Amino acid sequence: MATSQDIGTPTSDALGNFAVSWTPPVPGQYTVKATFDGSASYYSSEAGISFIVSNAASPQTTADEIPEPVGMYIIAAQP
Repeated sequence: MATSQDIGTPTSDALGNFAVSWTPPVPGQYTVKATFDGSASYYSSEAGISFIVSNAASPQTTADEIPEPVGMYIIAAQP
C-alpha cells in the first residue's frame, strides 16, 4: 500500500530549480511528486521521479587504500 507524505514546500530559483532536504525513514522505492498549483500568470504543472534507497554500506579502509604521505618541501630565501 502506497502512503503519501508532505516533505516540504520549497521556493524555486530563477531557473526553476528547487531542493528539499529530507532523510527517508526506511530503505525502499520512493516516488517524489512536485506540484505547482498555478497562478494568475502560469498554468499549474507537476513532475515526478522515483528512486531506490538502500542501506548504506559501512566504510571500510584497508591498508591498500590508505594514501601515501605527500612529500614536504621547504623553500628558504634570504634577503
